[in-house]
Amino acid sequence: VDGLGNLKATSVAVQYTGTAGAVTAGSKVSVGSQSYMFSQAIAANTVAFTLKGFSADIANFVSLSGDLGFAKTGTDIVAVGSNVTA
Repeated sequence: VDGLGNLKATSVAVQYTGTAGAVTAGSKVSVGSQSYMFSQAIAANTVAFTLKGFSADIANFVSLSGDLGFAKTGTDIVAVGSNVTA
């Protein structure tokens, strides 16, 4: 929605694997001319993302910032953060 807010992050990482299998370190995925080499393994059934240098201004009402991480492990959702301000 226009004017609702402004979101930024200096880096974003997303990890997702289904129940069919894990990703091994050194695996490469390509889409068109872009490719990515996984430096670390990702376990099967992983859902996680991190936001480094995150900042948000919501409707000129509240500002949020910091480094955030979220992961789902089984039915639990884990959230971590550092340098978080509101």
